[in-house]
Amino acid sequence: MPEVTEQTQIPNKPKWECKIATEPKDPKGFTVGETFTLGCEGAPLTLKEPLSVVLSEKAHHVLVLLKSLEVTETKISYLATSYRPGQFQLPFIDITDSDGGGFISQPINISTSSVIDPQKPPENIYGPVSPLQMTWPQWFFFSIIVFIMVLVAWLLIFFRRRIQRKNLEKNIKKFQSPMGSYHQFSKDIRLLKRGVVFSRSVSWTEPQKQQYLDTLEESYRMFILREYIVPADRWPVSMVIKHMKRQDRLSYNKYSEAVTKAFRELERAKANLATLTSSDIEQITAICNQAVDGMWKNKKAGSR
Repeated sequence: MPEVTEQTQIPNKPKWECKIATEPKDPKGFTVGETFTLGCEGAPLTLKEPLSVVLSEKAHHVLVLLKSLEVTETKISYLATSYRPGQFQLPFIDITDSDGGGFISQPINISTSSVIDPQKPPENIYGPVSPLQMTWPQWFFFSIIVFIMVLVAWLLIFFRRRIQRKNLEKNIKKFQSPMGSYHQFSKDIRLLKRGVVFSRSVSWTEPQKQQYLDTLEESYRMFILREYIVPADRWPVSMVIKHMKRQDRLSYNKYSEAVTKAFRELERAKANLATLTSSDIEQITAICNQAVDGMWKNKKAGSR
């Protein structure tokens, strides 16, 4: 869109004749945004596009040049429009090119009308904004429907998780290790740490941090899956802890803080990879080890 700036005095430029060369669609005049052709002619000039209209602040957006149709040394033709409704008498038009040159025209009248009928009240296309009016029986049945929907959703989640746990119990042999859950976890961690340097002076890339933490969390969840027969690889932490507590009511409180701390530190580390150091990852690994040691020792002690 051409730039429109304020003009307070008639500039010293060559004079051309300008006129609107298009008839409006409505006999009453052009509507806001309707395009028309503005044609100007005069003595030879070298004009460099793009051309723009410089108007006073009061006539802002009354005449806007959209695109050129023809530009020669003695004639221009531009597709134009008006974004201001009303009748305007411009004392002159200042046409400026990209080098600041150009020309001025004689006075010109522009009349445009709004596309909205001022006599017609505006329509509310969004409908009523007042609260929905419902009678007592309607509220009662609405509440019953909502209650049933919530209940069905809860039952679907409950039975889905129950089926997942039953399937895990049937197929637990696929996940079990001949070494046992504790020794398998210890072996996985030794393999994970092999060739890794934990030091504040050693920088890891974010993909390296992400891969290490993913593997660490997978090993941690697999230990819980094998030891407690809980789908820890799929379930959220809250559900995993809930079922662990059910299975080990006697000793769970002794190591529950370490278990939740390990999950919490893993989640926090993944959310702050950019600032995480290799030394921080070493501490998180130690926290997971302590949690597994606590689960293993207390559960075994409680089974005697």
